[in-house]
Amino acid sequence: MNASLASLAARLPISRRLFLATAMATLAACGGGGGDAPAAAPAAPAPAPAPGTPPPPTPTPTAVTPRVAAGDGFSLALRTNGTVSSWGDQGSGQLGNTVVSASSQRTPQAVQGLADALQVAAGGFHSVAVRANGTVVAWGSNADGKLGIGSLGGLFPTPQPVAGLSQVNAISVGQDHSLALRSDGTVWAWGQNDVGQLGQGDDQSRTTPTQVPGLNSVVAIAAGAAHSFALRNDGSVWAWGWNANAQLGLGSVSAPVAAPTRVTALDGRGVVALAAGGFHTLARTNLGAVLGWGSNSRGQTGTAAPGSGNVLAPTTVPGLLGVTALAAGETHSIALRNDGTVRTWGNASAGRLGNGSDGATQSTATPQVVNLSGATAIAAGTNHSLVLLQDGRVGCFGSNFTSQCGRIEVTDLTVPVEVGPGYRVQP
Repeated sequence: MNASLASLAARLPISRRLFLATAMATLAACGGGGGDAPAAAPAAPAPAPAPGTPPPPTPTPTAVTPRVAAGDGFSLALRTNGTVSSWGDQGSGQLGNTVVSASSQRTPQAVQGLADALQVAAGGFHSVAVRANGTVVAWGSNADGKLGIGSLGGLFPTPQPVAGLSQVNAISVGQDHSLALRSDGTVWAWGQNDVGQLGQGDDQSRTTPTQVPGLNSVVAIAAGAAHSFALRNDGSVWAWGWNANAQLGLGSVSAPVAAPTRVTALDGRGVVALAAGGFHTLARTNLGAVLGWGSNSRGQTGTAAPGSGNVLAPTTVPGLLGVTALAAGETHSIALRNDGTVRTWGNASAGRLGNGSDGATQSTATPQVVNLSGATAIAAGTNHSLVLLQDGRVGCFGSNFTSQCGRIEVTDLTVPVEVGPGYRVQP
């Protein structure tokens, strides 16, 4: 590869990196932002229409599942009517509100021209959404071609069609690359590829979606800072990209891995979802347990004390059960339990953990209880976190210096506050 690990580290300064996921993210089966959801079995692709057949009308969603996505200093929320709200940093057009400005957007407002979204994901300085007809749109910074629109560079403050993608079930967004899962079980990738995060076997970036070779029957995906994952319907997990902190789960620190490689340590573990963070990764099992590996500088794997070194292989997070969703930020992690409560661990600086602490020395590998109930979805950004509640409110904690918590206070928020306040995901 042309890019060294040192050059990548320079490109990803610790103070300005986000990682989702979502995809979920998060595992992106939930639509990004650093959270995850149960994987769905792939369906057969629809037959191609006859030449000259007019395109079908765009359906209007009637039962959209609301979600949240957290980026590097900005936030997104998918509302029940298929529209998307955004707030926070808008310096690269990542809010999709027609604005590129050094001034932050302090309250939620609508992403323009997007009324039928089913999933959303937030990256470093760009955003991606799946529409109800299975196509994908993206907006914000197009550095490294990460919008997938066939060109390099530029800022696009309104949604742009991602070239050539249809029948998409899930998306996940990293710092400078994006992944999409189609209904036929194939994975497509675009954007930066300096450390093999696109899985193409080389280090050449792509400005349009390109199929990841050797992968089929995939049911979920996850994009981290510069590493990627796919979960197949046989339960096997495949990883590629940057591995300087053992974030691929292959048992050692290594040079970048440019093609999908099976994570054999997860064979038979019942993995149903993943969340890829900045330099660490989490997995959720079918029993609701959590595994963590990769960088543990702030205890973000949940498996060893902060600063104890990289966790080389997937390791169980002690005492954490009943988990239904995960989200991984740059240096912190979040879990949603089946009783609607939330746990956080990792970097406590900027209030990322929402437990009242605000300093790196208060970082912990032990999951902390966040004072929230009735949670239905979660997301982790670079230095803030989002929690969607049953009543439609969105809670936020962590840094609010670019209004990523939708508040006027320019400060760290060490306990959950209400976005808006008064904002609801129901129209």
